[in-house]
Amino acid sequence: MMEIFVRTSFAGMHNWPDAPDHRSYLRHPHRHLFEVEATAEIDEDRGIEFHDLLAKVRKVIDMHIGEPMEDDPSIRFLGPLSCERIGRRILRKVPELSKISVSEDGELGAKVDREG
Repeated sequence: MMEIFVRTSFAGMHNWPDAPDHRSYLRHPHRHLFEVEATAEIDEDRGIEFHDLLAKVRKVIDMHIGEPMEDDPSIRFLGPLSCERIGRRILRKVPELSKISVSEDGELGAKVDREG
């Protein structure tokens, strides 16, 4: 099996309304740099251009992952979206992808396979 991947990132604010008491600060909106690595399985002829795949992933983020914040449109407001939910949304919208990784600040994150 061979794979290709594309990477992109975006600034976003999210929160976890049901955070446990010892992490209550996560209930409030907080900013992260969300880093996305999207992977597609390929054959010898590849059939998928890196730049086209990256453009698709970025378009899905722009259209389906949160909304630009009014006071700073370069930051997307995600509400309670978690890394895994962001990953699932992107997988649903880009059928070429086999798996995706979404992290917060390159430090914490989730990996989602198409089957999962």
